[in-house]
Amino acid sequence: MDPKNTQQGMGDRSQQGNADDRVRSKAKAKAEEGQREAERLKEDAATATEQMQEEARETVEAARDSAAEAMRQAREEGASFAARQKDRAASEISTIEEAIRRAASKLDDENDERLASWVEAAADGVGRTASYLKGNEPGHLVEDVEDVARQRPELFYGGLFVAGLGIARFLKASRPRSRRRSDTTQRDGVELHQNYTPPSQVATGVPAGASTASTRGPVATKPR
Repeated sequence: MDPKNTQQGMGDRSQQGNADDRVRSKAKAKAEEGQREAERLKEDAATATEQMQEEARETVEAARDSAAEAMRQAREEGASFAARQKDRAASEISTIEEAIRRAASKLDDENDERLASWVEAAADGVGRTASYLKGNEPGHLVEDVEDVARQRPELFYGGLFVAGLGIARFLKASRPRSRRRSDTTQRDGVELHQNYTPPSQVATGVPAGASTASTRGPVATKPR
């Protein structure tokens, strides 16, 4: 074999081997670059996912806080409205208490002591109710009223009946004096008219209401 040809063949194989190495190196470099790019994309995706989760969590928390604030304001406004209504009811009940006490005083002046004591007791109950309303919160009041109405309904109806009876007597006794005086004058006038005796009957001694024709005697007639 020609040494020159042998050496040339070996050189060709060496060049081919170097070319293959370069190809493999480039392929390996490309693979590593692709792997790094995949890892970078994976990290970016994880970061984006984490950011979206954080934003979603913040949005949920903000919505929850807004809802809680709205509910708190609604409760405060509702409580304020209920408190105003409670105070108004207490004031009106105090006015009713005063009217019932005036009725009891009127009954006592008319010597109706038994009914006056009942009405006064009703006024005491109404007064305690007014004080109770003023001294308690609306929520507590609702619970207590429901319990009492369910367990002792007669307390409501009995007290209202006695109070209504006393007020009716009070209103009846407090009619305008001019009307009562007019009724009395008219009644006395009828009695005075019935007992009236004309002066002529008084002079002749004729009883009141008797016919005057019977006192004249026979009527004279001309002879024919």
